[in-house]
Amino acid sequence: MGYAVFVAALLGALMLIPASGAACAAAADSLKLFAQVIVPSLFPFLVLAGVMIRSGVLTELRPKRRLPAAASVQLLAAVCGTPSASLMCRELASAGVFSRRRASALCAAANQAGPVFVAVSLASGLAGSSKLALPFMLSHYLPALICAALIGAIPDSPSPAPVPAHAKAPLRGVFTGAVSDAVSAAARICGMLVFFRVAYAALCGIGLLEPLSPLAKSALCGAFEMTGGLALLAQIGGERALALCAAVLSWGGLCVFSQSKLVFPQLEAAPYFAVKAVHAAASCLLFPLFCEVLGAAEPASFSLDEALPHAAERGAVLMGLVFSLGGSLLTSALLCAAAVKKGSRVKRGPERV
Repeated sequence: MGYAVFVAALLGALMLIPASGAACAAAADSLKLFAQVIVPSLFPFLVLAGVMIRSGVLTELRPKRRLPAAASVQLLAAVCGTPSASLMCRELASAGVFSRRRASALCAAANQAGPVFVAVSLASGLAGSSKLALPFMLSHYLPALICAALIGAIPDSPSPAPVPAHAKAPLRGVFTGAVSDAVSAAARICGMLVFFRVAYAALCGIGLLEPLSPLAKSALCGAFEMTGGLALLAQIGGERALALCAAVLSWGGLCVFSQSKLVFPQLEAAPYFAVKAVHAAASCLLFPLFCEVLGAAEPASFSLDEALPHAAERGAVLMGLVFSLGGSLLTSALLCAAAVKKGSRVKRGPERV
């Protein structure tokens, strides 16, 4: 195994030599994309997810409450974006709410892009029309919610013994710890983004992807790294390319899986990618249907540099904020209902057999 890793690393280094110009340009574009698009649409929600985790709200749900736990993770992750789902699934697996395999499947369903990223960066920015925000959101979040509900409702294998809970930090410690976690998660996202964009640029630079069509190359880029694939597909435009945008958005790419693996080391690849494949296929099929029902016309797409100034349309920003607020309210309602029900059972005492 060690020799294989060494050979792969050596081959990767040799690939970068003839494609050094393309690799450097890809690294610079990745840093620009991270600073101008990903951080504004993701960082505040990473802090919110960290507060929910560090306050111990999620782990208060007991193993018999798998369905509200799954729905809560899915909704909160939809608001916060990747990789907040990995953090929450790790906590639920550690607390014994889900087995490791089931938590990996739930992580795949809940690993979604945030509403602000979908509405502002993708629909209004890259695709060039805020009218596509709702079709992208519906085709992305609806299948994920159904998958998460099924994962929570289907009986799971016996949960492992819960890990002893750590003492809860004071409120000021919860917030400062959440900010620290968000900074660390953002740094991991940046590193993975740069690596996968550079790897794809190196493959293109040495000519390995030349036989493929532009649509196939863009989809392949999205299979490795989501944001770059979305930018290329949106620039191609057309019904097929936008449907593939919906699929790539739900697939997330190897980059998102690697980010999740960093914060959730027990994440299993088989259940994760099985759920992701179902999610991507459903999104690809549903997006044209929602476009037709909602009357979303095909827009004029922009390149990544041109998309950034166009990404601040009021309609798209409002759409993202509405979905974020709605997801937060639904999540809070589910968590409060579970807590109230648990409290009422404690007051009544154990049921007689």
